[in-house]
Amino acid sequence: MDIEIVDAVSALYSTINAPKRNEETYDRLAYVFGAAGVTQYSESNQSFNLQISSSVYKHYGAEFAEYNKRYSQYESEGVNRLFEEGTYGWLTEQDAWPDEDNVLDREDFLFIRKKTGLAKTVGVNLSEPVGWKHAVIIHYPEIVKNIPKNLDKHIELLAPHIAKTVNLNSFLHGLYCKYQAVLSVLDGLCVAVCVCDYQGNIIVSNRLAQDILSMKDGVYLKNRKLCFSNTEQNAQFRDGTQKMADTSQGKGGLTGVSFFIERPSGKHPLYVEQSPIRDGCYEVENNLSGSIIYIIDTQSPPEIDVSVFASVISLTPSEAHISNMIFKGLKDRDMADYRGVSVETVRKQIKSILSKAQVNSRIELLIKAVSIRPPIL
Repeated sequence: MDIEIVDAVSALYSTINAPKRNEETYDRLAYVFGAAGVTQYSESNQSFNLQISSSVYKHYGAEFAEYNKRYSQYESEGVNRLFEEGTYGWLTEQDAWPDEDNVLDREDFLFIRKKTGLAKTVGVNLSEPVGWKHAVIIHYPEIVKNIPKNLDKHIELLAPHIAKTVNLNSFLHGLYCKYQAVLSVLDGLCVAVCVCDYQGNIIVSNRLAQDILSMKDGVYLKNRKLCFSNTEQNAQFRDGTQKMADTSQGKGGLTGVSFFIERPSGKHPLYVEQSPIRDGCYEVENNLSGSIIYIIDTQSPPEIDVSVFASVISLTPSEAHISNMIFKGLKDRDMADYRGVSVETVRKQIKSILSKAQVNSRIELLIKAVSIRPPIL
């Protein structure tokens, strides 16, 4: 792997608790892509996020605001077509509007070119089929007539890491907004979280994680390391820990590991998700390269903001109400009695909810909901 790509991947995982590093990191991405700039597009605010962008854009905040005001219909049309592509699929402006012979001479592209000198555009879809929609937009200067021949390879290598860090930043964004920190204020997150180094030593954990580990029901702490009742999962976790650390340094391609932990007590399983992280702000340890671990107790789930979840996956009001009762652990008969409908009606609604969320079980539905809007104290 090229050293420029290694550096870019490593920089991406440093932004998870250090938003101030976004600009220099996206400058690195632009350099790898041979572009003038790279900016993030988020469905949640339906516009370019110039706070997560290369430095070139900070000179054109007013111009992009005017662009969004004048030409939002073109932008929405292009982004919607981009989101029809598969995950990590990408489009040029010609791909988005194949029936327009001179699309770069259209009024919106002329405006951007005249105001900023940016011309050719490539959009990359970072989104999974269900959930928030995210993309990155790559802009090339007017002097570049053709996109680089190696762009496809570079998108293939970098897009999974950009998407992972976008999702992690979204997950932890509420913490940073409230406390101006992340790793040192994990108790503000209503999900069990640990951070470990490349050897698997737990560096920091929040109160909920400590509570789960103290129960020793499938997972526990021994000599600062997570241990599992299932011996195969110990080996799986050690392997994942090393691979996450490698990825956080730009030396690996694996962006995450997830698995369920069966509990000797017979309670619903614990769900574990492990992702790469670097401590970009030196909150807990200098030069930390390791992994951040979420543990969701599906027996006692956190409070879910159902309104956001329902909006993202297009639930009806009735389906949103049913989802809320699922997350609270109600049985089908209890839901039916509460809503004054038959059990069969409830089961049909649950089937529809699972289909819209593209999951197979109520536990997976809970995990999907937590990932879309993590609960913050």
